[in-house]
Amino acid sequence: MDYQQEYIPHEYLELKIPPGRDHHNNPTFLLDANHLHIWPRHSFMLIALPNKVGRPTSNVSVCYQLPRPRVVQDKSFTCTLFAPTTEFETLSHKDQVLSWFRTHFPDALELIGTEGLLNSFQRNPRNPLISIKVGSFVLTCASGMCYSPPPLFSRRSHTITRIVRSS
Repeated sequence: MDYQQEYIPHEYLELKIPPGRDHHNNPTFLLDANHLHIWPRHSFMLIALPNKVGRPTSNVSVCYQLPRPRVVQDKSFTCTLFAPTTEFETLSHKDQVLSWFRTHFPDALELIGTEGLLNSFQRNPRNPLISIKVGSFVLTCASGMCYSPPPLFSRRSHTITRIVRSS
């Protein structure tokens, strides 16, 4: 198979917007949960996806009924910051991270929180992005997941992704 793979000079870092609280003190989404939120800036961007699916919790079975897991939504958002590696390299100290976010993403900083942001920068790894070209198809890959920009090619791209992974 003829393909080309190269690391692009960008990385990504995962962040989290915690759930808020409503007037009954129940968890609630701080942003509209029915949309993908994107903050594009210069050569970098921040995206936020709602954690709507939730996680199953144990449920005791009554009589002979099968247990049904109860789904708990934590109402948070998983955020991904995509930026050039050189941009990430300038964010090595807490003060630099906070200043950068205050300049470029002040509204997101308010949602993420100072402590959450600094914890994510300290604990979460920066991950590389890879561009894979197979014939006329170009895929961008992050941690084993590949994305194809043109939606009409998604079925073919998935097949190509599987072929590349298996070789």
